[in-house]
Amino acid sequence: MTILLHGGKVRAMKTRFQSQICSKCSTVYDGLASRCPHCDEPSSDEGTKKFDHFLHPPLVRQVGLFFLGWAGFQLIAVILSLIFQTAWAAANPGFTPEMAEEYVHSASYSAPVHFIAYTLLFGFLTLLLWKDNLLVLKSFKNKKGWLIGLSGFAALFVFQLVYSNVVSLILKAFGLELQSNANENALNVLTKAYPVLSVLIFGFVAPYCEELTYRAGLFSFFGRIGKWASYVLSALVFGLIHFDWTCFGDTDALLIELYNLPVYIMAGVILGYVYDKGGFNASLTTHVLNNLLSTIATIFAE
Repeated sequence: MTILLHGGKVRAMKTRFQSQICSKCSTVYDGLASRCPHCDEPSSDEGTKKFDHFLHPPLVRQVGLFFLGWAGFQLIAVILSLIFQTAWAAANPGFTPEMAEEYVHSASYSAPVHFIAYTLLFGFLTLLLWKDNLLVLKSFKNKKGWLIGLSGFAALFVFQLVYSNVVSLILKAFGLELQSNANENALNVLTKAYPVLSVLIFGFVAPYCEELTYRAGLFSFFGRIGKWASYVLSALVFGLIHFDWTCFGDTDALLIELYNLPVYIMAGVILGYVYDKGGFNASLTTHVLNNLLSTIATIFAE
């Protein structure tokens, strides 16, 4: 409980970090669940009904999903980068800084780093979930969730379309134009060089990993404080984590990251909303369709 001052009165804000005890069979279960998983007895906390579409892994596992999906992925990518850069340096004695720069922005370097990192992350997240993988599988039976996910994709597509056109008009009015940065160009080269793997990894594996990380993990965790925390905090974290903090010092790169930041924050809001209303399969549907559209557009772009 958190004590708040409201209208001159002291009141307690309900939080759900503590487990519940079933009044019928004494089973201890998650504080967000609206029914006992053992005997289906309704929770005495009627407020838990608004979390029915959430996945309900234990609190520690929710935290683990987020940190493994975020920090774990970064660590995996760094280790793989060091392995491939070391192997390349050993195979190319006497290389110049220009040659090394060209290599790290090539598809032959970025492809194995990205593809292997996401594949490993998928495996680690599956192991972390363990028996709670059944909760994910059960969510796919929710037919309404697929429709909500499709609606979420449409909303995200319209937002990105309107936003990009409005920003382009504003920039043109000032005689400015966004330029692709090195990281963006490298990702485009990778996608064109390995179209099938890009569709598989960026279209399906990456969204699945991110939905476990940011919706099943982060959004559900903040739900223990309140729905407002789920939406506001998870959307901000989702946006800021996708921000490339190495862009400072490169004006073009910084402008692109500032341009993309509202898109990621709004994506976090929309994905959170469809997860809240339709469950895991809803947010996964939105995320997969968005990534597939972007990846396929890059493959066929001239």
